[in-house]
Amino acid sequence: MRPAIHKAPINDEELQHFRNNLGFLNAHLANSTFVASDAHPTIADLMLIPELDQLTPAGFSLFDYTPYPNIVRYMDSVKAAVSSYDEIFAPLAAQTFIPRTDPTTPPSTTE
Repeated sequence: MRPAIHKAPINDEELQHFRNNLGFLNAHLANSTFVASDAHPTIADLMLIPELDQLTPAGFSLFDYTPYPNIVRYMDSVKAAVSSYDEIFAPLAAQTFIPRTDPTTPPSTTE
């Protein structure tokens, strides 16, 4: 979130650490519908999904999860299972942000 809020450059080391963590999560989700359960979302999912979702184009448009298909499926599963998710996410989605086409490059100084 730092690049969006503070218009700071993206730290390559932190980005790699984030990608490593996503790789771990993606591997875990290969055999599980949700983080801690296959039957239904748990508090773990309710804590994780907003953190992941705010980085998508619907939020701050900072990260593309396409290389992590199990995470994409997971996010869709959680949103489908939590009937009020769209309502909860609406305030963020209604905000106006300047989307960046390449989430790995820092924002320009004119944004």
